[in-house]
Amino acid sequence: MSEKLKAAVQEFYERGWNRGELSVLDELFSPEYEDHDAAAQTGTTGLDAARQFIETFRAAVPDLHVEIEAQYAEGSTVATRWKARGTHAGTLMGVRATHRHVEVSGISIDRFDEKGRFAEGWGNWDGIA
Repeated sequence: MSEKLKAAVQEFYERGWNRGELSVLDELFSPEYEDHDAAAQTGTTGLDAARQFIETFRAAVPDLHVEIEAQYAEGSTVATRWKARGTHAGTLMGVRATHRHVEVSGISIDRFDEKGRFAEGWGNWDGIA
């Protein structure tokens, strides 16, 4: 089961973050998905909120690419260490476009429900460099 859940995270990063195919949320996520992201300062609940979160980042960094550096799984939980890179081309979190290359690294922990869908996630990432 661990390999299947790790593959789901990999698919989400590739399709959702890297390609902007947000239909992946409907396929892989529970409708009641809850996200707890330290940078967002508020949790998000539901697919629409998750979709908006990704759209906001992809609009500001249209060439965004997230690379998975390591993954660990136990039971229904997957921890992923990742690095995101791209060009800051639009306003993000109140910061106007710098048109500079940015790089962010972080760790996400995802809990899956009994149907193998993303149920809850926690993220912690460094500032944009």
